Amino acid sequence: MLLQYFEYPRVLQGLQSASSRSYLDSFAKELGLIGYAREHIRNQLRAAAHFCIWTDAIKIAPADFNETIIAQFRRHLPRCRCPGPNRGKSAPVFLFARRFVQHLRHIGVTPTPTVNDPKALLPSLLQDFLIWMEQHRGVGRSTLYQYEYHLTVFLRDLGDDASTFTAQQVRDFVRQRSEHYGRTARKIFTIVRVFLRYLVAEGKCPTGLEYALPRFASWSQQTLPRYLPPEDVERLIGSCDPKTHLGIRDRAILLLLARLGLRAGDVANICFSDIYWSEAILRVKGKGQKEALLPLPQEVGDAILAYLEFSRPPVPSDFLFLRCCAPFRPFAHGGPISSVVRRALLRAGITTSSFGSHLLRYSAATEMLRQGTPLYAIAAVLRHRSFQTTTLYTKVDIDLLRQIAQPWPEVLR
Repeated sequence: MLLQYFEYPRVLQGLQSASSRSYLDSFAKELGLIGYAREHIRNQLRAAAHFCIWTDAIKIAPADFNETIIAQFRRHLPRCRCPGPNRGKSAPVFLFARRFVQHLRHIGVTPTPTVNDPKALLPSLLQDFLIWMEQHRGVGRSTLYQYEYHLTVFLRDLGDDASTFTAQQVRDFVRQRSEHYGRTARKIFTIVRVFLRYLVAEGKCPTGLEYALPRFASWSQQTLPRYLPPEDVERLIGSCDPKTHLGIRDRAILLLLARLGLRAGDVANICFSDIYWSEAILRVKGKGQKEALLPLPQEVGDAILAYLEFSRPPVPSDFLFLRCCAPFRPFAHGGPISSVVRRALLRAGITTSSFGSHLLRYSAATEMLRQGTPLYAIAAVLRHRSFQTTTLYTKVDIDLLRQIAQPWPEVLR
């Protein structure tokens, strides 16, 4: 494998351990699989070989590599006198050496350092609640983090003995906490109320305490949903360059958002096993770990096939969409999908107050309504838990609303 990158592997000069050579081979193979360019792989292999030569010289085996050894190697670089050409003394050498050690941990040569689980430091009351929310309510990681963040402060202020909680303490906490959050204060109300309901159900706090907080005043349908007209949606999709890998991938993503009304996280989590080509069906794993089967339109299917044939990196991953820059890996969350929409809006010159992926979700629902699709069908496509949420889109047909609006009565004096 090394001869594939070094015709004359002088980079290995001074490398005494035969096992280190095999580790460099596997490291080179991994770097090639995740899509690094040839010259970038050569640079990383040089750094890894340098690290191996240095550890051989000070008699440290790969099984003993740890963060302390990596830090010592960093301090060694400015005064390096290791044998071999072009050993280098810059920061990338240290970073590439650390990546090599991570590879050794991945293949089981170097033990993974034990890291204390942050959840183990949380109060047991909060730990049990988070586990219950994840297992019984199907709450995702991002939502669990929000619960953990606010409830850690809640228990720090009120203590971890729920039997002593009072309604006044709960109200004071929410009032003080909400002063710093403005429009998102409703989230704090919701989090604390759900936590109190759990404590009451488990018999850990006085019954009726869940009613200590009144419902947060909100008017969910006071504004029109933000959406794009059909011509702007088409202009957005057409802004993707079909001659580039990035343009082909982004076009497939935008079509999934615009035609099926998917959320950003839904698109990021699509796997090959979720596409049933013969039935033209897409399985979507959405909020609350719930799954739904949606029809796969021909246009969307063609865009996905074009991505697979011409644009997707040949990386062994079950996730459909990957990054376009090495290392070629799946998206960790829906944030990069929203960034695809944001870049497309800028390219298309579309000015709007909303730049996230939900803009296309709202646009898809609005267009379905204008075409006469029943609300229950729109609710099924968007996978709304409550039909009341879908009724929000009944306000977007301004022309129809004008037809049913009554004239304002004149005031007779």
